[in-house]
Amino acid sequence: MSRDITLAVAVVVRDESDRVLLVKENYGGRRWGLPGGELEPAESPAAAAVREAAEETGVQVELLHLVAVYFLRTDRRRG
Repeated sequence: MSRDITLAVAVVVRDESDRVLLVKENYGGRRWGLPGGELEPAESPAAAAVREAAEETGVQVELLHLVAVYFLRTDRRRG
Protein backbone atom coordinates (compact mmCIF):
# COMPACT_ATOMS: atom_id res chain seq x y z
CA MET A 1 0.00 0.00 0.00
CA SER A 2 1.25 3.50 -0.79
CA ARG A 3 0.43 6.84 0.74
CA ASP A 4 -1.02 9.17 -1.93
CA ILE A 5 -1.51 12.91 -1.75
CA THR A 6 -4.44 14.21 -3.78
CA LEU A 7 -5.53 17.80 -4.37
CA ALA A 8 -9.13 18.53 -3.43
CA VAL A 9 -11.61 21.41 -3.34
CA ALA A 10 -14.58 22.49 -1.24
CA VAL A 11 -17.14 25.04 -2.36
CA VAL A 12 -19.07 27.57 -0.30
CA VAL A 13 -22.31 28.24 -2.20
CA ARG A 14 -24.37 31.13 -0.77
CA ASP A 15 -27.80 32.37 -1.80
CA GLU A 16 -29.23 35.91 -1.76
CA SER A 17 -30.04 35.55 1.96
CA ASP A 18 -26.41 34.55 2.69
CA ARG A 19 -27.42 30.96 3.55
CA VAL A 20 -24.79 28.29 2.82
CA LEU A 21 -25.69 25.19 0.81
CA LEU A 22 -24.59 21.92 2.45
CA VAL A 23 -24.67 18.35 1.16
CA LYS A 24 -25.23 15.18 3.15
CA GLU A 25 -22.87 12.26 2.54
CA ASN A 26 -24.49 9.12 1.19
CA TYR A 27 -21.72 6.96 2.69
CA GLY A 28 -19.92 6.52 6.00
CA GLY A 29 -21.18 8.73 8.83
CA ARG A 30 -23.65 10.55 6.54
CA ARG A 31 -22.33 13.90 7.76
CA TRP A 32 -23.25 17.34 6.43
CA GLY A 33 -20.54 19.34 4.69
CA LEU A 34 -19.57 21.55 1.80
CA PRO A 35 -19.77 20.17 -1.73
CA GLY A 36 -16.37 19.21 -3.05
CA GLY A 37 -13.96 16.46 -3.90
CA GLU A 38 -10.76 15.46 -5.63
CA LEU A 39 -9.38 17.08 -8.77
CA GLU A 40 -9.43 15.00 -11.94
CA PRO A 41 -6.12 14.56 -13.83
CA ALA A 42 -4.96 17.88 -15.40
CA GLU A 43 -7.97 19.74 -13.92
CA SER A 44 -7.50 23.15 -12.31
CA PRO A 45 -8.79 23.77 -8.78
CA ALA A 46 -11.23 26.39 -10.13
CA ALA A 47 -12.65 23.98 -12.73
CA ALA A 48 -12.92 21.22 -10.10
CA ALA A 49 -14.85 23.53 -7.77
CA VAL A 50 -17.43 24.37 -10.44
CA ARG A 51 -17.71 20.71 -11.52
CA GLU A 52 -18.05 19.34 -7.97
CA ALA A 53 -20.72 21.91 -7.06
CA ALA A 54 -22.75 20.91 -10.13
CA GLU A 55 -22.27 17.16 -9.57
CA GLU A 56 -23.19 17.20 -5.89
CA THR A 57 -25.96 19.82 -5.85
CA GLY A 58 -27.23 20.21 -9.40
CA VAL A 59 -26.50 23.94 -9.12
CA GLN A 60 -24.40 25.72 -11.74
CA VAL A 61 -22.08 28.13 -9.93
CA GLU A 62 -19.75 30.93 -10.92
CA LEU A 63 -16.53 30.90 -8.94
CA LEU A 64 -15.95 34.35 -7.43
CA HIS A 65 -12.91 33.64 -5.25
CA LEU A 66 -10.42 30.82 -4.92
CA VAL A 67 -9.58 30.92 -1.23
CA ALA A 68 -7.31 27.92 -0.81
CA VAL A 69 -6.30 24.55 -2.19
CA TYR A 70 -5.97 21.60 0.14
CA PHE A 71 -4.77 18.05 -0.11
CA LEU A 72 -6.05 14.71 1.09
CA ARG A 73 -3.68 12.03 2.28
CA THR A 74 -5.14 8.62 1.48
CA ASP A 75 -4.11 5.00 1.62
CA ARG A 76 -4.69 3.39 -1.76
CA ARG A 77 -3.62 0.07 -3.15
CA ARG A 78 -1.58 0.31 -6.30
CA GLY A 79 -1.83 -2.52 -8.67
